[in-house]
This record gives sequence, structure tokens and C-alpha cells, in this order.
Amino acid sequence: MNKQQLNDISLQKIWIGELKDIDFLVYGHEFTVFNDVEHFFSAFEAQSHFPLIVFADNIVNQGEALKKIRKHELLWQSCILVNTPCYLSEALANGLFNKQSDDFYNSVITRATSLNLSLNLVDSALTKLLSFMWIYKDNSLLPVHDLSINSVYYYPFLECFGVNTKDAMSWLSSIHRRKLLQTDKLIDRVRYCRHCQSGHLNYVDSCPSCQSIDIASVSSLHCFNCGHVNGESKFKEGIGLSCPNCHTKLRHIGVDYDRPIENQKCNQCHTSFVDADVIAKCFHCQTSNQVDELIVQNIHSYNISMEGKSLIRLGERFDNFNLTSTDSINYSHFEWVVKWQNQLAVRHQQTHSIVKIELKNLAQFIAENGEARAIQLIDEFESRINESIRTTDICCLAGEHTLLLMLPNTTIEHLSFVYQKLKGISLLNKNSDFSLSIKGIPLPSKEMPDEIGVWLEQQFAAQQESVL
Repeated sequence: MNKQQLNDISLQKIWIGELKDIDFLVYGHEFTVFNDVEHFFSAFEAQSHFPLIVFADNIVNQGEALKKIRKHELLWQSCILVNTPCYLSEALANGLFNKQSDDFYNSVITRATSLNLSLNLVDSALTKLLSFMWIYKDNSLLPVHDLSINSVYYYPFLECFGVNTKDAMSWLSSIHRRKLLQTDKLIDRVRYCRHCQSGHLNYVDSCPSCQSIDIASVSSLHCFNCGHVNGESKFKEGIGLSCPNCHTKLRHIGVDYDRPIENQKCNQCHTSFVDADVIAKCFHCQTSNQVDELIVQNIHSYNISMEGKSLIRLGERFDNFNLTSTDSINYSHFEWVVKWQNQLAVRHQQTHSIVKIELKNLAQFIAENGEARAIQLIDEFESRINESIRTTDICCLAGEHTLLLMLPNTTIEHLSFVYQKLKGISLLNKNSDFSLSIKGIPLPSKEMPDEIGVWLEQQFAAQQESVL
């Protein structure tokens, strides 16, 4: 099959590997066959997209082949089925090839068509992940165990979609906190070194007095007559027991002697003790960690949530904040609150403030620094806002990357604490292109018209902004 023929087919069933005689009789007329993955990619051109790719039994390095396809700018969303599973097929493939594969494939095409996602325009790891999990509704985001990396577990899909392995856990935590993903199963619980975050740890018993690991289990005896304590071998005399200090014959345990509960001894400081301390020594950086100081990380599989499904269907991204300290309302309700609070302020001679905070150049920041850094930025922004506002304050998402805050009984002069909190966002000092714009207007206004939205726009336009 030449390249021109391949380009003329937009949706096709691809078989990679040897097609056996019996398979050829059943499937030969349906599939375009390639000898191996290299043959497939050499004949593939970027204008085509193949939703169904089947791996035969004889594929060499199937895991790497799966990664290569999932990383491809057009093939990442393909329906991949395997005949023989490998260590990555559960995480990256869509199941085993069988008699029901046609029905499964048709359902995938139906869902993909209804999503109407432009495959060659998707450059966001979050958009890719949510769209994939929406189309393949039974697929979960699965971790894979890998001893060659410090984190011990990683998520192959996130790696294929461009999320750095070191950032994957914090990236997932942020997405989960936004309720776009929900945990499915608890796969494992891993502890990491507090210094280098490596999960390769050696747990060693140590002396609670001097922290030496040179300890040994001992069997001791305690003479009731003189109180002498020593190793059991020191008490043996012929076929009986005798105290080496007072030479009393020890015949009955509990009457003449007993065994101390301290059954371990340090060979360095000679301290006897019951329970040894446990030290977690990092194989990577050699740091000795106390067990209760280790970083504990639960490793979950994830499913797409209802919020995630709504987000991918609406095609929105980074347009909502997760503010836990106050109530969030829609814009029309916010207009009503502004009018109501203005009337109260006029009647009772109160002073309120309305603050507009806008994240500028966020799209450019995402393009230059990646989505993981953008999520980190928004997380810190949310944290600073949550520290600044009170439970009586009201917030409104007034547009993409724009937040309005209604601060009752707060003067414009008292807004400096909000500015100071937001100035502490670390990423503001690391990227000159990204900035926060903050404007504030006071209430009451005796000339507020009925069209509150227009009035707010005019008032904010007339205010000088503070740029952080």
C-alpha cells in the first residue's frame, strides 16, 4: 500500500503485525495490514486519522509502540486493541481484540463524532485526557509500577500527553480538586523521602538511644535475689541455671527469676530496649528519614467526573476558580447584589467595595510554560484569594480569567491587604509576560442606573489598575 492510497482513506481499520491464515479469512478484507509499527509510521501521513488499530501477537516492544501512537499529534485518540496484553496495554490500550470489537468501535466513532473535537487543534493535556475519557467511557486513568523512576508509580497517559512525570501527582491533585476527575480505586500507598521525593527507601531498625543500626536480639534473665540482669548464656551452669553475681540456683521462672521485656541490645552504646526505632534511608540521596516525616502519597486510578464531562462538552478551559472561603454566584445575581447593597449603603451610610481581578496573558503563559505550570499558578492564586476574603464576601466569575469580589463594609483604602496577598504569588516574579490586574470601586453611588452591568464596566474603565 503506497502513501497516496493511505491518504485517500480517512477512517480505516489497521492491523499491525502478522495476519495469520485464519485471521486473514475472517478479517483480511477489513484491515489494512502493516508488518510492524515502523512500517505503519513510514506509510502514514499526518492528514489521516485511524480510529481502530489492532496489534497482532508478534509485536516487539508493544509498550513502546503504544506510547508512540498515544504521543502522535493525530493518533493519540485512536481505538487500540491488542491480541496479547503487555505491561502497558491496560493503561494505554482500549482492551483485547475479539468478536465484539466492531460494536465497540462503532460506539467509539459515534461518541467521537458527537464530541466534534478538532484533533489537530488540541494541544492541552487536560483537554486530551478529558476528551479521551469521555469517548472511551469505560476507560480509567491507570498508574503503572516502574522501579526505574523515583516516584515508583507513573501515569503513562499523562506522560504521552506531555505532563512531566515529576509534576504528574501535583497536576492530578489539582485536576481532582477542581472535580474534573474522580478517584476510582486506591491502587497503593507510597511513602517518599522528604528531601528528594524518592520512593526507593530502605527501612532499618535502629537503637532508640544512639540511632545505630548495629543492634541484635538477645535473651536475658533477671535474678530476683540480687537483681542482676545479663544474657541467658551467662546464667547457665551445667544443666541448670545459676546467677553469675550471687550464685543463687535459679529453678523456677516467676519465683527465682524472669525474662526482662527488653529483648534487644545495641552493640555500640549497649542500651537494652523493647522496640527499635525505624529509620527510612533513601537509596537515592542517602537521607535518613523518620517514618512519621515521610511524604505519604495515595496512588489512585481515576475516572472522568460529571463536571469533567460538562467541561469537555462545552469546550471551556481555565475559566473557573475554586474559592472555598466564600459564596460564588453568577453574573446576573451579582448585579442584583450590587444594586441591593448600594441601596443599603445609601440608607444606612455604609461603605462597600467591589474588586475586579483579571489574569492577563494566561493563554500565552500556557503556551510558553505548559499547562502544569498554569495549574500551579491558578492554585496559588486561589490560595491567596481564599486567605484574603471572608465568609461574608461574595465572588462572581465575570468572564474568562476574571473575578469580581463584593466586599461589604470595606473601604477602598482597606484593599491593600488583598494586594499584598496577591503580590506573594511566586510565579508573578518569574515571568514578566504574565500579570494580575486589580481595580477597585467604592459603594454607595447615588447615581447608579438600572443597567448595573454597564455601570460596572464604566466604573472599572475609569479606574487606574494596579498591575502585579
